[in-house]
Amino acid sequence: MLAIVAIGWGLGAHAQTSEAYWVVEGNINKPDYTIVHFYDAQHQLIKEERIEGRFLDIRRKRNVALLNRRLSHLTEQHKEFNGKI
Repeated sequence: MLAIVAIGWGLGAHAQTSEAYWVVEGNINKPDYTIVHFYDAQHQLIKEERIEGRFLDIRRKRNVALLNRRLSHLTEQHKEFNGKI
């Protein structure tokens, strides 16, 4: 089983999440799901999401933008929940 893992560094949303990042995990040979891990600046997992029915191609700018927006949203929620605003 061959897995593809990619790391994104808050590219469109780096003003709010400059140190937070996401990691995409999937199997190109079995493209029926993708797992996305979102991490904060301390490398702590904020959330893990499984996207059923598709392999998320991070070479597409639209997908990177979607991941960055989701990262920004989750980072803000994480800060609010932990009282770091």
